[in-house]
Amino acid sequence: MNTAPDCVPCILSQLLVVARRVNDDDWLHRKILKEAADPLLSFEDHLGPSELANETIRKALRTMGAQHPFAEDRRAHIEMATALAARLAERIAESPDPLGAALVVAAAANGFDRLLIDPEVDVVGGIEASIERGLATSDGDDLRAELAGAKKVLYVFDTAGEVPFDLLLIERLGERDITAAVRPAQGRLSATLDDAAAAGVPERVPVVEAVAEGSGSFALDSPEFRGAFAEADLVIAKGLGSYELLQQEEDKPVFVLLSVKCAVAARLLGVPVGGLVLTRP
Repeated sequence: MNTAPDCVPCILSQLLVVARRVNDDDWLHRKILKEAADPLLSFEDHLGPSELANETIRKALRTMGAQHPFAEDRRAHIEMATALAARLAERIAESPDPLGAALVVAAAANGFDRLLIDPEVDVVGGIEASIERGLATSDGDDLRAELAGAKKVLYVFDTAGEVPFDLLLIERLGERDITAAVRPAQGRLSATLDDAAAAGVPERVPVVEAVAEGSGSFALDSPEFRGAFAEADLVIAKGLGSYELLQQEEDKPVFVLLSVKCAVAARLLGVPVGGLVLTRP
């Protein structure tokens, strides 16, 4: 997935949200936006929008001397999500197709990162409405076929608030050897190892960090992740960033669950904004 011109104002909006979370220095915010705008307007179009946003925000946080401005938000999102996930677990259990229901719930939960731009958005109502609509497009039959022969599954988390819902899907993957991975990114709502622990993931499945320590990279480059990826028979990943990162992986089946949040992704995936997707990238 290549960055489009539409992505530039979106990334700058995210950057301003992050900067305002760190401090209220309007002069510094203008400086950061100006420094970010020039490189963004001359972006290399082979870079994905998530990768470009990650690098832009990482540089700005370094300028401001900050690291993790959303740590408290992520924990609050986990608490909010855990309460809703407990109710949805009953709905999944009562469904005639529990795996299918859990896939829809996990995809709908990908809307949690809307809270980055608008902390007042009704994310719970949005998730429930998305669940009612179901998947706009799905490679679910392919996933079930691949899952039937898979002994080891790698599950890649996205934002912290999604993790309790992801656990509902992990529970429906059956008696398989499952490893989970977090891919934290500075200045984002991405789940960290601490967030996974707060959500109770290590009590269910082992967790690895996908990004090499200290690298600041957007790549899934840690030795632990590459080892888990190599051993997996099947990979299920969350979010547009995972779509970007894993779309070139052709040596094993990869499926991505996401909620479409912008016109660029909607055009790429052929579904309307707000649609839920289960796809092979």
